[in-house]
Amino acid sequence: MVDPEPAGPFPAPRDRRRVAILLELEGREPDAAYTSSLIRLRGSDGTSYTWTLTNQQPPLRAGRLQAGERTTGRVAFDLPLAVAPAALGYGNAASIPPLLSLEA
Repeated sequence: MVDPEPAGPFPAPRDRRRVAILLELEGREPDAAYTSSLIRLRGSDGTSYTWTLTNQQPPLRAGRLQAGERTTGRVAFDLPLAVAPAALGYGNAASIPPLLSLEA
């Protein structure tokens, strides 16, 4: 995790900072679909934040993986300055169980 993400062509809004997370995904079944647009970051304030454009390479894109196949990419989020990253979730439901805790 890079917090804050270095400046680049996609600046964070004035009252926020950009956090980038490098993820490695592995297909668990044949033709498994994935997309960065369904990855959410829960902040220490309990809010679920959606992705934004990252300034680092490689970005995580949408695609399909075969069982055992892997891909790596970065996903970025704009967080309020006082909010810490807490957990990652995947899905579009109102309440998403965390996939990975980011709390120390």
